[in-house]
Order: sequence, then structure tokens, then C-alpha cells
Amino acid sequence: MSQTVLDYRTPQPPALKPRGPITPIEAVFHVFSGVLLPTGCFLISASRYPLGPEWQMPEWKAYVGLIPSAACAWPFYPFLLFSMVSIARMVWAPKVAAESIWVRLGLYSGVILAFQFSMIQAICCVESTPSPIESIFEAFGLTVLATGGIFIAGLIVRFAGWLITLTLLAAATTIAILFQVWFFFIIAPLALAPAMTMVTCLTLSYLAFKFSRENRGSNYRLLLPAGWLAGYGLAWRTSIAMVMIEYSRLPKTAPNCYIATAAAKGHPRLVGARPGYGFLINDQLCHLKCAELVLHETFPRLHRLIRRVYDVVGPGLASKIRHPLLADFAYLTLKPVEWAVMLILRRVVPDAAALAKTLYGQL
Repeated sequence: MSQTVLDYRTPQPPALKPRGPITPIEAVFHVFSGVLLPTGCFLISASRYPLGPEWQMPEWKAYVGLIPSAACAWPFYPFLLFSMVSIARMVWAPKVAAESIWVRLGLYSGVILAFQFSMIQAICCVESTPSPIESIFEAFGLTVLATGGIFIAGLIVRFAGWLITLTLLAAATTIAILFQVWFFFIIAPLALAPAMTMVTCLTLSYLAFKFSRENRGSNYRLLLPAGWLAGYGLAWRTSIAMVMIEYSRLPKTAPNCYIATAAAKGHPRLVGARPGYGFLINDQLCHLKCAELVLHETFPRLHRLIRRVYDVVGPGLASKIRHPLLADFAYLTLKPVEWAVMLILRRVVPDAAALAKTLYGQL
């Protein structure tokens, strides 16, 4: 007797597409922090490093702050380019690029370079201490804290997905616009750039090691790192020599005001200029100098950052102010800044002008 067989089965749900080793949002982050952001940072440091010394300061940190400037950092540029190309290849095709020993070397060495510039950035940000060892340990802790925070944020973004990430980004943008702190989106990536690059290099290095199936005991694999280390040592030697040359070119005393000093050369009846300290001074110059002195004592890190930017922009603008009419215009342009400064200083310093006259020339 024949038996009837029913030819059907319970419908199965469609199989989910397995997640790749690098999600799209991670790819965007890696390209931004590993390729675009380092390029932008070194373009900004083309003339000088913003946190570098402005004069021959009697501190060991002054030498460290010169390393990222283009005049001293160029020996590392070939190594940085090698790492950035490896990052781009790993993001584009992770499993294929991981088989290349060149890509793996570029990623592994990128960790060293990112840690190097992270430490330099942290050393330039921490307060000076009598012992360089204490500053180095403090900078190391700051580097680990920044790198760990970015890594944890990356894990949250990976598992949260696009919707939550874009929602948080939109909320942060709205808050920045409402409270007028949009500049945070510019300053924060630049301040954390080396740490972000190190997170990218560490993450991609782990993936490259995981997907690599090449014989890890080959002699060829040992020769390439040895050659890289030899070139890296030569780059450090050349960079240190350039640091000594650039340090000798710095002014021996701290620079004074630029634009305010040029503005004091306007018509005396308007600007109220008078001889003093070897050049013309007026109340506006004294008030602004006093504000700088107070900022230097209360918020030294913020003062250092503002001073670096001003020392790059100020001399060029001041050199254009040659006619008394242009000096009058500069004086009037600085008036709102002076009024705002005096409004704040009157709550801190009883006689701002007298204090500035007494302390002028110390910075």
C-alpha cells in the first residue's frame, strides 16, 4: 500500500546577512581619524605647532613642543604616509589587505607613531613640574584616558547603530548651536587627534592579525620591522637635530602685543598714545596686556592656546597697519574687546591700567 508524502516544509525566515569585520560607520571613523585628521593636523602645523614654544622658554617642554612642527616633523612624514595608506587599504578590503605583510607593518607601526604624537600632545598640555618624569607619567595617564574613552565610545557606536548615533550627534549639534559652543567640534577633534588615530591603528591592527593566515615565523617578516626600526631611529635623530636648530631661531624673550601696539600709532588725540617702554603705549594696550596677565595666571592652558594662535596671526596683521588712519581703524575695532575685558577685570583687578603698566614686559 503506497504512502502519501506531503511535499512541504515550514517557511524559514530569511537568513540575516552577517556583519562584516568593519561596519560602514566604523569605516567612516577610521578614514576620518586615520587619514583625514592627521593630514589636517600636520597642515595646521605647517608653519608651527600651535602648542609649541613662542620663545626660548627655560623649560624642557619647549623642545618637545617643537617636534610636531613641519620643520622638525618632516623625517616622520614617510612613515606616517605609509601608515595612512595601510589604513585606507584595510578599511577598503579588510580580509584581503590583512594578508599583506606591508599592510600589517603599516598598521602596527602606526600604533607607535600615534602613541608618539599622543604623548607629545599630552606633554604640551599638562602643567610643568620640577621633575620631567612626573610630567611624562601625567602625560601617559592622560593619553591612556583619552584613548580608552574614545575606544569605549566606539564600542557604544558599533552596537548602537546608525539611528542612535545620528540622534546623539544631532542632539550635540543642537546644544552646540544653542549655547554657541560650535567651536568645540573643531577644537575637540584637533586636541584628541593623536588618540583617535591610535584607536584606529589598534583596532585595525587587531583585525589584520586576526585575519592573517601567512606564516608568522618567516625571516621575511622579521627583516621588514628591522628595516623600519632603523629608519625610525634615523628619523628621530634628524628630528632632534632640527629641533635644536629651530629652538635657536626662536626669540630670546617673549613677544609683546602686535595689533594693539600697531593701533597705538594712530592719531594721538584719538588713541591717546604716549611714549613708554621704548614704543608708544596707550590705555587700550595696557588694558589688553593686563587681561593677558590675568588670563596667564588664572587659566594658563587657555592662555597658551590663545597666545599660540595670536603669535601666528598677529604679526602679519600688525605689519599691514602702517598708516595712522589704519591704526585709528584698528584702535576702534579693538574698542569692543577692550570694553568687554575691562568689564570683567574691574571685578578682579581694582586698577587694571596701573597693574598693566607695572607688569608690562614680563610676558
